[in-house]
Amino acid sequence: MVANHLLPPSAVGDLASTDGRSFLETTADWVADLLDAADLERGDRVLDLTDGTGAVARAIRDRVQPGGTTSLVDAASLRGRSARLPYPDASFDAVLSLHTLEAFADRGRPLAELRRVLSAGGRLALAVWGPIAENPAFAALADSLRHRGGVRAEAAVHWLSSLSQPDDLRALLGAAGFDHFSASRRRTVAMVTSAEELLWWLLGMFPIGEAVRTLPAEERERIASDLERVLEQDAHVVAFTTDVHAACVPDQGERGSGSGTG
Repeated sequence: MVANHLLPPSAVGDLASTDGRSFLETTADWVADLLDAADLERGDRVLDLTDGTGAVARAIRDRVQPGGTTSLVDAASLRGRSARLPYPDASFDAVLSLHTLEAFADRGRPLAELRRVLSAGGRLALAVWGPIAENPAFAALADSLRHRGGVRAEAAVHWLSSLSQPDDLRALLGAAGFDHFSASRRRTVAMVTSAEELLWWLLGMFPIGEAVRTLPAEERERIASDLERVLEQDAHVVAFTTDVHAACVPDQGERGSGSGTG
């Protein structure tokens, strides 16, 4: 069961961590944490709100079979004030989302839709980026974009780390009708062969990616050079910090949604 209280993310010294590994293996760690937080069971109906990779949905299938179902919907389908998920109310027992909520300008709207399609007692598990100070590649990218006149692009990078205060996300979840909150933090380390590899991986995640790709080649090279300094400091090992949050839809008859108490 999901804990019925908010656990503040651990201090850095207590963080779970892994040895240096590839981006693919790093993503697998994040997916595993998300599935554990959702407390999936065989037979569950599960929705993956995704950025398009499908990594979470593939992992879900192994957890909910036999008898369970896995649905996948692109997070882009929820952008816009009137956007709705293409599912009836109470269609799912669990909803998972890996690094997608951060990209929304209005985070309350997608959370309200996720609450709508969850059944009573349904679980929500979200992975969001931790503080930008604990994600040095993000900090370096933001700093590089600012120095190249991309103030709006820099702000977009910071926006993706703006859910790193547990109480802020708890407030959003409570307003959307969730309760029984929990949170944990993981520091994962990835090996990076080059600054170019790191840059293209970052651009693949961030909404600003396409805008940076259209910059002149010499500008992209300068950004990669800025990222190289991060790699040189830690022998091409880059740390990433992710927060995993879980919450529940109140069971029928429960009082005081968003209270965080059992």
